[in-house]
Amino acid sequence: MLIAGLIGALSDRTGRRVVNVGGLVFNLLPVFRWVDREFTAELKQGDAPCTGTNKHCRSYSFGAHHAGDVRAFAAWNGTSADFDFEYWCNGNLVEARGMRGGDHDEILPKIGAGQTCEVHIILFSGGPMRYTLYLTHPY
Repeated sequence: MLIAGLIGALSDRTGRRVVNVGGLVFNLLPVFRWVDREFTAELKQGDAPCTGTNKHCRSYSFGAHHAGDVRAFAAWNGTSADFDFEYWCNGNLVEARGMRGGDHDEILPKIGAGQTCEVHIILFSGGPMRYTLYLTHPY
């Protein structure tokens, strides 16, 4: 009981683990881990644009406490829609890909520690089309 009273742990708003040991406070980064996320949506004419484009778009935002590789893979059925793929970090365009036709696309950028980034799926022409985005990044 005494040790439980001396050591307390909680997470602050940044996700850092705050540990209080007998009145001494330590801010610890979270343990490194991979985050796998999957999103399925439909993109069509009339959908709102994302930052940096006037085209119809969906944005997927994420942050990382640790630096590492990012894998963003999008797949869709059919070739009637022309999708573009963009990767933004801290409000800056890092990578853009446009592929006419096909049924998938992928970008493999990096993320720096403490960055907030976004993957944009942009409907360049055609549609409507359902797609699935598979996103893997460090936490």
